[in-house]
Amino acid sequence: MQKRATNSSSRKVSATRAAAPVPAKPVADIRAAIPHWDVERYRDHALKLADEARQILRAQQRGAFEVKTKDDGSPVTSADLAVEARLRALTLAAFPDHGQLGEEFPPHKPEAEFRWVFDPVDGTEDFVNRVPTFGSIIGLFYRGEPVVGVIEIPMLEERIHAGYGLGAFRDSLTLGNARLRLTDFDTKTPAMAVRVMSSAPANYVRRREDGARFDALVREYPNLRIYRSCYMHLCAATGQTDATVDYGNPLWDIAAARIVVEEAGGAFHVIDSYDLDGTRMYTTVFGRPGPAPKLPKPLGALKPGKVLPPPPPPKPKRAPKPEPKPVAAPTPAPERQILLFKPAIRPRPVPTFIPPPAAKPAAKAKRGRRPILTLAGPKPRPAAKPAKRAKAKPKAKAKAKTKRT
Repeated sequence: MQKRATNSSSRKVSATRAAAPVPAKPVADIRAAIPHWDVERYRDHALKLADEARQILRAQQRGAFEVKTKDDGSPVTSADLAVEARLRALTLAAFPDHGQLGEEFPPHKPEAEFRWVFDPVDGTEDFVNRVPTFGSIIGLFYRGEPVVGVIEIPMLEERIHAGYGLGAFRDSLTLGNARLRLTDFDTKTPAMAVRVMSSAPANYVRRREDGARFDALVREYPNLRIYRSCYMHLCAATGQTDATVDYGNPLWDIAAARIVVEEAGGAFHVIDSYDLDGTRMYTTVFGRPGPAPKLPKPLGALKPGKVLPPPPPPKPKRAPKPEPKPVAAPTPAPERQILLFKPAIRPRPVPTFIPPPAAKPAAKAKRGRRPILTLAGPKPRPAAKPAKRAKAKPKAKAKAKTKRT
């Protein structure tokens, strides 16, 4: 009996082993076929592009730039066009066989195995309003898998970058250069204490009716911070936040997030995706390896809403009315002057004085007689009439004083 029991138990064990599913072999990563030195070369080129983007954006931010409105209502500036044109030109010169995808220009060689993805200014509204959290996103994909990623925040002088198998790094003006390593935290941490960053509620209702998903996320994780640019991607890769929810964005908005977070040791999940006017939109969650897988639960519990139609194109601006030709102002009539006093009589002009010809020098005046001063010069006094001489009396004959001897 004991032997039969042993046989029966062994049969049961063998039956359970046979019924157990065989674990599937992990799918080989196609990126492993890329040589290590090629990944380094691609990463160095991406860092060169980030330097060019930083230089252009800092110059545009300090000066003047032009702002226009796209058909979907979003703004576009001259900085967006200048940065993407520069990145495309440099990449085409370095890798002419690679494809290119960007936000502002049509795709180039979309069927290529290697494809560069550019978002020249992520957070254009922040750029227009001079909020320094905007940045540039640069990514390289091989058959749809990320190989290189760079997130550049020019005004804060912050940059994170990663390459497949090379690790993730941070270049910061204040914190210096360091390798990024995301560590998990205690699993007993309550949801209220988990630090979560997310897109603005406008992202949940702008293209799809998913406002209920945002409400569910806030109820489950109330310690929520809202950012609308790639700065929250940088915070997720550096551990400044525990997890990030980026809702309803095209590929160029998340081109560098996955490779940077995964090379730092974090987790990246795509909750869902949908097509909108020929562009694939993604809803993603990424950050520390512990909380990132938990965040999709409150979002996935609700069915996605209805895709909204695109907004109507903006009305064309009316041509300004031609300015009327300037009309010459009429000549004003002379004002009537009322004199309250008798005007002063203007003096007559004084005739030019012509001195008379020089006169002969006057005779030397006698002593005691001064000449008469006139406008023509000194004038001698008239000669005095000679006084009548008194007749001299005849002298008496002098008496002889001597006596005759």
